[in-house]
Amino acid sequence: MQFGRKAKSIIEVGCASNPFIKYLNWIQKRTCVAPYFANYGNGLNKLEVGSIIEAVTADFMEYELPNNDKYDLLVCSQVVEHVQNPSAFVQKLIGSAKTSIISIPYKWEDCGSNCGHKTHEISYNRILEWSQPHVPIYSTIVQEASLARRIIVVYQPDQKQLGL
Repeated sequence: MQFGRKAKSIIEVGCASNPFIKYLNWIQKRTCVAPYFANYGNGLNKLEVGSIIEAVTADFMEYELPNNDKYDLLVCSQVVEHVQNPSAFVQKLIGSAKTSIISIPYKWEDCGSNCGHKTHEISYNRILEWSQPHVPIYSTIVQEASLARRIIVVYQPDQKQLGL
């Protein structure tokens, strides 16, 4: 609500079959882009997703914005660590929306081949390197009950960069 109260369009990048954006029902245009739609046992099928959300099966790096228009809001949760080139990916995330909210595992150790992470031990400084010249307007570290931490960064590239 803090960053998307007035949003009329949103894209979720890397969503599963139960996308977060389905709960943002005040936003009219909702799009979900993922190379595949994982089903985590939540019972939601692609047909249900398509009835309220446009589900696009595509690699986000190859996805073209409709009419080259930025979305009002972008959400990407726990995806950056899975991509081959995180810098290019973060740049595309930031450039695809007026406001981008990105959640990334914070300083997680290598989890081996089971989790599919290509990047580990991601710090705030590393995120800043990936996003240059853009600087987040907001960031926070969230501590989960499992003791895992995630960093959430928010970018508004068309606004004055305040720095943190």
